[in-house]
Amino acid sequence: MLQLSFRVTTPVSSLPCSSVLASAGRWFLNSGIQNAEGGVARYHRVDSGNMPVSTEITGYTISTMCWLFRMTGDAEYLAAAERSAKFLTENAWHPEYGLFPYELGYPLPDSYFFDCGIIIRGLLALWRINKNQLLLDVATACAYGMRQFRAADGRWSPIIALPHFEHLPYQKKWSKEPGCYQLKAALAWAEVAQLTSDDVLKAWFEEALALALANEDSFLTGSEDPSELMNRLHAHCYYLEALLATPKHTATLTAGIEKASGLLAQISPTFQRSDVCAQLLRLSVLTNHDGHAGLKAAAELLRTYQLMAGNSATVGGFGFGRRNGVMLPMVNPVSTAFAVQALVMIDLHASGNNPGSVADLI
Repeated sequence: MLQLSFRVTTPVSSLPCSSVLASAGRWFLNSGIQNAEGGVARYHRVDSGNMPVSTEITGYTISTMCWLFRMTGDAEYLAAAERSAKFLTENAWHPEYGLFPYELGYPLPDSYFFDCGIIIRGLLALWRINKNQLLLDVATACAYGMRQFRAADGRWSPIIALPHFEHLPYQKKWSKEPGCYQLKAALAWAEVAQLTSDDVLKAWFEEALALALANEDSFLTGSEDPSELMNRLHAHCYYLEALLATPKHTATLTAGIEKASGLLAQISPTFQRSDVCAQLLRLSVLTNHDGHAGLKAAAELLRTYQLMAGNSATVGGFGFGRRNGVMLPMVNPVSTAFAVQALVMIDLHASGNNPGSVADLI
């Protein structure tokens, strides 16, 4: 189902986006967004500093550092990935529950279905490089631990309270209700299943796929507020990214990209998220959905989100978004990861290289 690697024949240093990649990479390594133990802050606020460490964002950062290592060969990225993995497996992992809480602390914070899937994918990204058995063991244990999210209504609860696995009531906010976006987290099941020949996890992914396909239309209409709709569009792109792993649903994926692109253009004058721009660029490249001219224009817009002035806490990172054309005071690890990957993918595609696959997506 999943293509796990791709080969780059053109040196990344010769691509037009090489300086963007280098600056973003330095931001991850030197800004302080990753602490000494390897935990990564949810985001940095220009006016008040780093937010608390997030296990999900730490998982995303492992995937990012592994991808940067593969692109550049720079061992600093691999070392950063290993620091974050050590933080997750030694400080954040709770084998007695088989899950990761969304933050560290006491009493034990809640656990999110989506976060666990992202963390698993990060651990697997590093395992493919260093073959550390602990990473695969924890990823597999967490994949099975996610069965605790199965709800009485047949869906997967987004949040459960630890230590008693209490399913929290759904709320009318995308991250607090089940939805098609959960399919990206369910990719963790497909990836573990492929590596371990596990038919149970493979079946769980197919179940999550069926639920996501049934939810797609109602998910985007869950709010008429432009800000919440943009946030839902971000989550909807997670669903579209996961559909890259299911070739039989190519028509659904293509239609979804068209719908999402139209909504992005409609909402952007009021509120625009850089990660949504990057997600749609990555999808467009990987599906050959847009012509080169359209991709080039979208890439130029995305480049305007990279901060090139300020201090070490901000320079090289990508801003979270704009409201009414004004940049918001947040530099975001996920926005930075998605954006730099999108820009590299565009350049790889233009130079005749394979831009990657669903397994490469951060």
